[in-house]
Amino acid sequence: MSNRQIARQDYQLVNSRYKLTANETKLILNAISEIQMHDEAFHPYRIRVTDISEELGRKQNHSRLKEFCEGIFKKPVHIPKERGGWLICNWFSSIEYLAGSGEIQYKISDELKPYLLDLKQRFVKTNLRHILPMTSEYAIRIYQLIKERQKLGERSFDLAELQDQLQVPKSLHVYADFKRKVLNVARKQINQYTDLEITEIREIKRGRKVVEIVLSFAHNPRNVELADLQQIYHGLAVIDPKTEELYEIRDIVYYDGGNIHYDAKHLETKEYKRFTIKMETFWFLLDMGESRSGRGWRVLDDDGNAVPMH
Repeated sequence: MSNRQIARQDYQLVNSRYKLTANETKLILNAISEIQMHDEAFHPYRIRVTDISEELGRKQNHSRLKEFCEGIFKKPVHIPKERGGWLICNWFSSIEYLAGSGEIQYKISDELKPYLLDLKQRFVKTNLRHILPMTSEYAIRIYQLIKERQKLGERSFDLAELQDQLQVPKSLHVYADFKRKVLNVARKQINQYTDLEITEIREIKRGRKVVEIVLSFAHNPRNVELADLQQIYHGLAVIDPKTEELYEIRDIVYYDGGNIHYDAKHLETKEYKRFTIKMETFWFLLDMGESRSGRGWRVLDDDGNAVPMH
């Protein structure tokens, strides 16, 4: 999977407040995905107008593209900071149309460096393949918010704070309308297109008024692709249950819908061996194991389940 398909954002940026359309959100995430992991500063990045048209599902002529980009400059991001502080800035410092090459060149605002560069921990990875088919800006935002807590499988939201975070119009402040037009639509699109599946929307009431919602979610095996698995599990340490020897996952070979077949390299002899493991066991490894940490997990016990190494 190329770096260009993954947008990495610090938790604070994911939890910030802004109002963008679905297509504006997609363009910004596309721009963020161009950042290389070793970048120490933002560079002038480029994207072809034809690629924008393809990914947004709408042909972009010169005037429409200019209007579209101008619209993003009118919608800053509000980032909460420590001790009640805040930062308001634009996503881009500049966007330029290069007529000769049919590209736009953009520079991400330097104020966003702490939230997009040199991310070591507490960041969310968004696969563009999952969000490009979405038509709801709220679905994209809610997906990223629960993606932050994917290992926990649950996230609670103060209703008023979530509505403010998503910048929904006043017409959607009535919970029945918010649930119908925001939560239910987000659940449908997230379950249909992404690697997560919202399994329950629980309402917490104060008297008769809903004041908090709790979203429960799980991994969605229906939308798993080989490239996703390769990105997640490459380098994870596992134990061969028969020999007690340590291996490192190198290549996901194929997924048959229930089992994953992968090649792993012996850490001492460097020889490769083919393993087969249940899909649900792999998700267990993701939640509990640590890649390249030296912490190992038995691949299978007699029932096909992962067992921690003691």
